[in-house]
Amino acid sequence: MSTNNIVLRLPIVEDADFILNWENNPENWEYSSTNAPYTREDIIHLINTFKELDVLDQVRYMIVDSKSNAPVGAVDIFAIDRIDQCGEVGILIADPSNRRKGIAREALKLAEIQVKHDFNLSRLIALVEMENTASLQLFLSLNYVKNGTRKLRLFPNAPYIQTQVLEKWLKK
Repeated sequence: MSTNNIVLRLPIVEDADFILNWENNPENWEYSSTNAPYTREDIIHLINTFKELDVLDQVRYMIVDSKSNAPVGAVDIFAIDRIDQCGEVGILIADPSNRRKGIAREALKLAEIQVKHDFNLSRLIALVEMENTASLQLFLSLNYVKNGTRKLRLFPNAPYIQTQVLEKWLKK
C-alpha cells in the first residue's frame, strides 16, 4: 500500500540492517520490550516469520520513503487476537529528522487498512506512555479514543510505567 510519500510493506531481508540498527538503539528501548541487543540472524529470522500471515500473532510493516526507497520506520501490530479481532499497534519513525512530517500519520492510516485485509481486525489498541505527548497527540488525531490507563512492565524486573490506553474501531 502507498501514498504519494510512503510505501507500507512487509520487511524483506534487505531491511535487516535498518531493523537491526533500530532494534539495537537503546533510545528506542524506552518504548519497547527490548532490553538486550539482537543479532543480524535474529532479525532475518523475524523477517522470515512475517511471510506466514495466516498464523502470526504479530506483524511489522516497513514504512518506506517513496522517493528514496529507504526505510524510515515501522508499524508493528502485535498481540493479535483473531477471535476478538483486535491487536495492539506501535509505530517508530527512526530518525528524529523524519518526525513531525506526517509520515507516522500516513503510515498508521495505511496500516489500519492493511490489518483489516490481512487479519480481519476491527479494533486497534495503542498503549502510549503518559509522558509521550507527541505519540498521544498522533493517536488522538487519528480518532483513537482514551479508554483508561494501565501500568505496564516492558520486561521482567523493570519498573512499571503508566500508559494511556487508546482504542480505535476500524471502519467496516
